[in-house]
Amino acid sequence: MGKTIQRIYQIAGIYGLLVLLPQLFIADQLFAPYPPEITHKEFMYGFVLIAIAWQVTFFLIASDIKRYRLIMLGTILEKAGFGFLCLYLYFFKEIMPNVFMGGVVDLIFMFAFIFAYLKTEKV
Repeated sequence: MGKTIQRIYQIAGIYGLLVLLPQLFIADQLFAPYPPEITHKEFMYGFVLIAIAWQVTFFLIASDIKRYRLIMLGTILEKAGFGFLCLYLYFFKEIMPNVFMGGVVDLIFMFAFIFAYLKTEKV
């Protein structure tokens, strides 16, 4: 079971870096089709950099799941926050379908992280 939990966190970290890192370099092209233009880029870049920090945390957890079990609670909240926000905003037609799908992926990871937390032994 330990290898499965490690893989869950490794996959989440890899996926997150693949999705997030390009946003640091192509923000203008990424958001051009969705006006209005971003006027406070520090919020967008801040969000991306904090999310990247969480991806690094996923790799840390994967390195020793028993030792870092309590940090798994934070990872569940990290995924729940964006996932449920996307559900809410999509319901009121406030976000595009592609952003909504990113939220759905986060909810899938949230449930995988809950599974991982419950299946990891306490130290």
